[in-house]
Amino acid sequence: MANFVKNLFGGSPAAPAQSATDDDFADYASAPSPSPIYDPDTSSSTADAFPDISTQPTPVPYTKWYRVWERASPRDFQAEAIILPFIIFLALLHLWGRRANKRKVKVWAAVHTPLLEKEYSSVGFDSRRSSFKDEMVEGGADVAQGLLKEKAANEYITYATGRQNVAFLDAKIK
Repeated sequence: MANFVKNLFGGSPAAPAQSATDDDFADYASAPSPSPIYDPDTSSSTADAFPDISTQPTPVPYTKWYRVWERASPRDFQAEAIILPFIIFLALLHLWGRRANKRKVKVWAAVHTPLLEKEYSSVGFDSRRSSFKDEMVEGGADVAQGLLKEKAANEYITYATGRQNVAFLDAKIK
């Protein structure tokens, strides 16, 4: 396009572009020579047919990569040795807090269940159960089994219905 504009306004014609030769480029004009074809009738053994294949296995070079006990030392695990006690402490703290919350909820249920059963006709989530009084007297392991549901480790809920002028009662214990 530039040559056309130069010729239009009377400029000198551009010199023809010289083709650059690429000496680094390999010329693949000829096809590669074919490799010999294996003919089982003419060869007596595999080693004769394929002379490059040796019958002896090649030795595996010695590397420390596969031998963990040679390439790692206790010093490599210093960060893990520092972090691991904190993780164990947090896990134990979580378990202790969860048990403490469950104990508090069971005490709350033991105190408030007789009052809720006196005021409401249906208490808790188990509609088949008529009263929790028998379980409270026995003091079983799961006193609040049908009375309370655990939403989270720190949150319990209960439900009561069947009182005049009260649709329902939702109680959250945190």
